[in-house]
Amino acid sequence: MALATQYILPLPKVVRAALIDLYCPEEHKAAVTENPSNQDCLARIYLGRSRLPNAPKSPNFTLRNFNLHLDQMMELKLPILDYSRAIGEALAVIHWRANIDAYDIEFVLGSEAEAIHHPEPATVPQVRMKAEEVESMPTHTNIDEIVSANFKQRPTRLWVLDFNLCSRWDMAQVFSSGGEDKLVEHLAQAFLENDPYYPRPILSSGTNGTGVDQVRIQLWKVFSSAYLNKSKAVLAGSTIKGDQKKRLLELPQSFIARCIVGAELG
Repeated sequence: MALATQYILPLPKVVRAALIDLYCPEEHKAAVTENPSNQDCLARIYLGRSRLPNAPKSPNFTLRNFNLHLDQMMELKLPILDYSRAIGEALAVIHWRANIDAYDIEFVLGSEAEAIHHPEPATVPQVRMKAEEVESMPTHTNIDEIVSANFKQRPTRLWVLDFNLCSRWDMAQVFSSGGEDKLVEHLAQAFLENDPYYPRPILSSGTNGTGVDQVRIQLWKVFSSAYLNKSKAVLAGSTIKGDQKKRLLELPQSFIARCIVGAELG
């Protein structure tokens, strides 16, 4: 497996201007716009939290680590179902391919410079770098010699960051100690204690029938389905055999069930 790290670029100027226009108090807009620190804008995707109804605009408005709540994303007509699906798939890969608990990770919107791959010196036509090209590179390849960046074309991406508080586990040790239930409990706790990037489990019986509640139900269905489907695909390639493989394949569903119970208990 190849590992490549990238800088996360801030959201484009036009996006930053729109956020200021919509959510910054009128009397602070000029100062916020002129403050250089607000150029470093990443938007935290809070699919699991909405603002309080009729809440006033924050006098401490800043674009640094901007919290983009569910109701705001709906207001902006952002593709929240796509975000939910992508986050579910990402969490499945983090859990079952990397064996990382995802404690305190963040999902943000940022931008990305278009990467240009130079197979040979600059005389060769430039092409986009593909994943398989990265994987085929020799160890310690100097990326800067073969890749340049086009900063004028900056698509917005969903990024995951901040793994510094995460822990890894060894699946063989989990099985040898009979620790599957303990692992699931730990993963669910990390999920529930994190900032509300993930959709929250919500049942139709616990809603008041509002449009936001219906969206929350749909987001959870999309997230949980994406998580389970991606987990199944990832674990299909596991080298674990026999009864342990069967038990392993049951863990993602156990995780989702435990998250639902934890959310209901509050």
